[in-house]
Amino acid sequence: MSMYIQEEYFVAYLKTIRKLSRSSVKHYLDAIKKISSILKEKQLINDSLYEIVDLDRLDEIRDLLRQDDYFVALDSQGHQMYSSGFNNYYRFASASDFENIGRKIELLDSVKAPAPQILQTRQTYKRSSILAKQSIVVANYKCELSSSHNTFIAKSTNHPYMERHHLLPLSQQHNFKTSLDVYANIICLCPICHRLLHFGTDKDRIQAISKLYEKREFRLENSGIKITKNDAIELAMS
Repeated sequence: MSMYIQEEYFVAYLKTIRKLSRSSVKHYLDAIKKISSILKEKQLINDSLYEIVDLDRLDEIRDLLRQDDYFVALDSQGHQMYSSGFNNYYRFASASDFENIGRKIELLDSVKAPAPQILQTRQTYKRSSILAKQSIVVANYKCELSSSHNTFIAKSTNHPYMERHHLLPLSQQHNFKTSLDVYANIICLCPICHRLLHFGTDKDRIQAISKLYEKREFRLENSGIKITKNDAIELAMS
């Protein structure tokens, strides 16, 4: 069974960014596997903790576990191995140390399978708000079209307010065999530049898309997204 995108990134983060030993990585992953089985039995998830793509929901799960007598007892018997595993995953998911990662984030680029489709009135694809937040933090809350662009300070982060943007829209996922909801395709933008990419003149949009593509071309390729600049512009403009 293939791993979830967040699981793959988490494992790579522990090994590559945190440089933890194989035994420590296994320790954390085994703990999360056990936590997932507990949550599944309680019908709080379908399969795995990694399926949760919203940080607010992850906060709820953390609070529930802290108040669950069975989990608290199990964690105590296991010398806090389970809470340690969860806390390390939460540290990753909440991007608590991503401000110091910088270009090391590129070491995590790799091919990812696309998330499952959600059938509603139209086909959409699950997107991770966790990956979006991490991408904004690792960009140090600076607009990737122009780092000089200023914006207001967000109450939730106490940092300049920024928005995430998929350079290649997730609506185009059906054209790709690998996931578009990956670090390499998620851009940090100020609100004005974000609106420009959606509502600006064709000339300005093409110029901005070209600039972003040139910055991300090799990272996209390392993530299994091979596309020419012209094709990227066409998809991004659609």
